[in-house]
Amino acid sequence: MLQQTEGLKQVDNGLSELQNGLEALESGANELQSGLENGATASNEMVTRTGELASGLGQINDVQITLQTGLNGLSEKMVELHKGLADSTDGLNQVGEGLQDAQKYLGGLSASKASEKFFIPEEVLNGEEFQQAFNMYLSDDKKMTTLTIVLEYK
Repeated sequence: MLQQTEGLKQVDNGLSELQNGLEALESGANELQSGLENGATASNEMVTRTGELASGLGQINDVQITLQTGLNGLSEKMVELHKGLADSTDGLNQVGEGLQDAQKYLGGLSASKASEKFFIPEEVLNGEEFQQAFNMYLSDDKKMTTLTIVLEYK
């Protein structure tokens, strides 16, 4: 009987361990169920938020396109500004050259005795157009001139 009692104790211990194992298994299954439910909830939320994420990305893309368009327009205006500044520099250079010519003319006029009567700058005297006038109105020896007088009758 002792053996039977010992065997029953072992069976009883085994059943206790089996009972503990089943309780642990049930607890694990409950945790697994809870985890799966949480995963399903998170998955549903991801599906829901994917549309929001896509919308947000679309808005970011629209802003980037608008920004790119604005930068392209700014770049074109900068090219126009650069050209305008270059043109204004050319214009100022021409004004400066004109002022230098005027200063040269006035300097020549003030240094010439002809300024008391009539002054023609050296560049004009030696210029092609003035030489054509000499050839048209002066004799070959440059001692006689032809004058053309136009009278207007009303």
